[in-house]
Amino acid sequence: MCCGICVDACAHAAQRCAGFLLYGVLHYLPDYNGLCRDPMARVVLKGVSKVFDNGYEAVANASFTVEDGELAVLVGPSGCGKSTMLRMLAGLERVTAGEISIGERLVNEVTPKNRDIAMVFQNYALYPHMTVFDNMAFGLKLRKYPKKEIESRVEQAAEVLGIKGILSRKPKQLSGGQQQRVAVGRAIVRKPQVFLFDEPLSNLDAKLRMQMRTEITKLHRRLQATMIYVTHDQVEAMTMGDKIVVMNDGQVQQIDTPLNLYNSPANVFVAGFIGSPSMNLIAGTCSGQDDARFESSALSVALPRNKLPDHAMELDIFLGFRPEHLYIRESADAPPHAITLATLKITLVEPLGHETVIYGNVEGTTIIARSKIPVPPAPGDILHLLVDPSRLHYFDANSGAAIGR
Repeated sequence: MCCGICVDACAHAAQRCAGFLLYGVLHYLPDYNGLCRDPMARVVLKGVSKVFDNGYEAVANASFTVEDGELAVLVGPSGCGKSTMLRMLAGLERVTAGEISIGERLVNEVTPKNRDIAMVFQNYALYPHMTVFDNMAFGLKLRKYPKKEIESRVEQAAEVLGIKGILSRKPKQLSGGQQQRVAVGRAIVRKPQVFLFDEPLSNLDAKLRMQMRTEITKLHRRLQATMIYVTHDQVEAMTMGDKIVVMNDGQVQQIDTPLNLYNSPANVFVAGFIGSPSMNLIAGTCSGQDDARFESSALSVALPRNKLPDHAMELDIFLGFRPEHLYIRESADAPPHAITLATLKITLVEPLGHETVIYGNVEGTTIIARSKIPVPPAPGDILHLLVDPSRLHYFDANSGAAIGR
């Protein structure tokens, strides 16, 4: 019946059909009383790997814990394994190795419908022939809940999400943001142990994405729910997550709070991925005894010796510094302890109103700076840059790991 409905009612039948089938599986689940959860569960992954039949290893030996009531974000570039991780949590992909626990249960062999999770899909997976009310109530009707209980839950969730006025409409009459709220509401009425979000905002425009990520964060605080959220957008990850799991090439790179990821990246990948514009990373060597110095084809910078362990001397390293930690020598905002970094020839200027992003060239090496100077410079201008030495980062060029972390 699902396929027939999709073909008759929606031009995107093939895309949505799979979502409808998954929805029917994931939302036919047990329940408990009250709008907020009681109880929720911690999620634990121990050495989880996924190898597909063709030999491709999508996830390699991943271990992390999402505490009860925590919003954890899996973030990384496309193809890094984060969606595969979410599908293993949901039971839609079998685990090749390792263990997944939800609450006190090992769920490796538990079917999706018995894991007590709810999933919000990227394409929302709404039934086009049903009203908003019926879409939200569908899972409860399958479970044969009393009519009054269904009405109460749907109305409560609709009030939380601000969609009470559209319960009689059908999905084609809704904006993208409204459809996204309905998809979230359908999960809320289920009151599962764990909410899973698979890039739910990627189909929205930039302004609406900002609004909706704020609403999901507020919703998490209100429900005190355990949520695992997948995104490729590091801004979403930084603004939403209590904990962030950074992934690349199927491997977990770092698990930390947003601020710790920003201030203390564990390796070169995390340093370059977190932050916008990304961190400047310059390859060179570090040498010296009492007076340490970084040397490269573009830079020669005196370094604070007390920030570098002995084993970092004579190593090939990457020197890292964020665009926002660079200062123009002639400006008044540079800290008194800032040191000379480079003379930059500007190649591109991006005025953003509250600040200006400056791209420049030093001996063939591109450096990016962010500045709040009132009159933006122009391409071709020369700037003398300073850097706050306490904000410098050092990475082993061979392993990519942070030095002295």
